[in-house]
Amino acid sequence: MAALTIHSWGPSDAPLLVLLHGFMGTGADWAPVAHRLDQDFQVLAPDLPGHGGSVGGPDSWYTLEGAAVAIARISARSFVLAGYSMGGRLALEVALRSDRVQALGLFSAHTGIAREADRQNRRRADEERAASLREDFDGFLHRWFDQPMFSGLPKAAFVRRRLAHGRPAELARALVGFSTGRQTPRLDELKVPVREVVGGADPKYVELAGPRARVIPDAGHNLPAEQPRAVAAALRELHRNRHKAIR
Repeated sequence: MAALTIHSWGPSDAPLLVLLHGFMGTGADWAPVAHRLDQDFQVLAPDLPGHGGSVGGPDSWYTLEGAAVAIARISARSFVLAGYSMGGRLALEVALRSDRVQALGLFSAHTGIAREADRQNRRRADEERAASLREDFDGFLHRWFDQPMFSGLPKAAFVRRRLAHGRPAELARALVGFSTGRQTPRLDELKVPVREVVGGADPKYVELAGPRARVIPDAGHNLPAEQPRAVAAALRELHRNRHKAIR
């Protein structure tokens, strides 16, 4: 059975954190956060389907449900789960399906679209983006990182990194399969503590998350890259409160 590529930090007998990266990233993107946690936790960060080393998998991998199953299989232990952006949406799917998730952290993550018409529009937009990605990966990357929510990142470095390890056809499959347009709002169904965290310079996601979210000042969308210390602190707090209802 195909398995996801996994990046690991910390001792195997420590409490477990599972961290999911964003679109076009890899599990290695979590290294700046993991290095602030690996004295006290085992941190596992898989390359999500279509990303990094997790490519060429079965068709089921490229669906929200199938990816959630593959992610849940990476450990038989109970764990605190967190995800950034696309990874947050996949983390939500895992938490809805696995009783081994103790708590959920959502960093700059959309949690679903209520209206079917809006979901259809988003699916159509992501199909168009996927076609653009396949046709001109370099151009797609430049347009992607030109978005205001990524203004705090070193664009040239991120474009180089994504060009080096990204496979356009695989990323396009993931973009279509994990589209926000395939997810309805189900956050209130969870029975575990949830912490939503957004960057103060990311107004769209501040509005989406609402007043219950924690806002990290002077940070944009990519919180693990921009504010790894604050993200690590939020994960420590989430683990401490994993048995409490903090939503």
